[in-house]
Formats: sequence, C-alpha cells, structure tokens
Amino acid sequence: MRARDDQVGLNVRSPKTGSVDLFVGDGPALAGLTLLPGTAQPHGFAD
Repeated sequence: MRARDDQVGLNVRSPKTGSVDLFVGDGPALAGLTLLPGTAQPHGFAD
C-alpha cells in the first residue's frame, strides 16, 4: 500500500517497548521514537 505525500504514519518496530518510526508519504523515516509512559523521546533524524 502506497502512502500519499501528505500522509503521516507510524511504523511500530517493537510493541513491547513502544518503539516506532515516523514517516511522511513515501519518504524515509523522519524520526525513531521510543514511547515510554508519559514520554516521547526522539533519538534520530534524517537529513
């Protein structure tokens, strides 16, 4: 399934830890997020 350019989505890497990738359209992951109780901490960004 192809995403439109204006779509934003999350790809869940690990349901146990809540690690997800954020992506926009067909582009690469913009950030990896680790979702902990009450927090969201970005740990990397693409150029």
